[in-house]
Amino acid sequence: GLGGANLALGAQIVTTDAGGNATANMSVPAANGNGVVTAIATAADGSSSEFSPCHAISVPNPGRFQVWRSPLLGYEGIATMKVTVVRSHGNQGAASVQLSTLDGSAIAPADYQAVNTTLSFADGEVMRSIDVPITVDAINEGQEQFTVQLSNPSGGATLGTQAMVPAIIIENPVPFYSVSDGVVVEPASGMATINFTISLSPNDMPRSIDYFTEDASASNGVDYLSTAGTLNFPASPSTQSQTVTVQVLADALTEPQESFYLRASASGNIAVYDGVGEGAILPPGSVLPDGVFEDGFEQ
Repeated sequence: GLGGANLALGAQIVTTDAGGNATANMSVPAANGNGVVTAIATAADGSSSEFSPCHAISVPNPGRFQVWRSPLLGYEGIATMKVTVVRSHGNQGAASVQLSTLDGSAIAPADYQAVNTTLSFADGEVMRSIDVPITVDAINEGQEQFTVQLSNPSGGATLGTQAMVPAIIIENPVPFYSVSDGVVVEPASGMATINFTISLSPNDMPRSIDYFTEDASASNGVDYLSTAGTLNFPASPSTQSQTVTVQVLADALTEPQESFYLRASASGNIAVYDGVGEGAILPPGSVLPDGVFEDGFEQ
């Protein structure tokens, strides 16, 4: 699946082309023949990508297929639900897998359009996506659900743990927003930056989200510089994210880890999923923690 280990093996600086694509090549020690490696891309502004599909350190193999997200979410009023299938732990040779839908409380074609198709992966290909059409009706049905399942893998590939996942259709959704946490090592001198991501789910009209910083154990003007503002999001059928950057200051004090908060708020017909992000300032010389992930998927 998509995930990350708890050991950083190295980094490489690359330059993307006009399409935002780049290739990085790196040799890593085969310290654990049963382990996997994954990668993440970080831009100059500090924003990061999702983790890449995992690759087995052992001998090349065809890999395993599973659905990326569980549960899958779709919304009436938005035409389709995107389903992404990941080929992980190996990508040697051509392989394929069958993807189909099964009715639950959501029934095709009244609530969605049934899908039964074969996804073919070329040698080295690791991700394929399809769109499941969502039916818009005038009936107040609340939340409904069907199932997306994978079957019949070919080319020597197998099925992973998420080969059958629920797909939830939410009627007339209220958009929701969330704020990520952030972490940075206090610089020995000068300033460093800590980045927070404010995300908004699919929304049918422009929305504005206000944000401001708040002291916790870290103090404005001593440990960091306060900031406040408004982020404007256009109407969009997909989740959008924007970055808020806060400056962290060096000081002459010997201190343990400190933190402050970035709070977000919005008015109108909008819900909050997580309205507070914690900014952690680690003592100078600390090593940023690696993420710990379970079953190959980001937790």
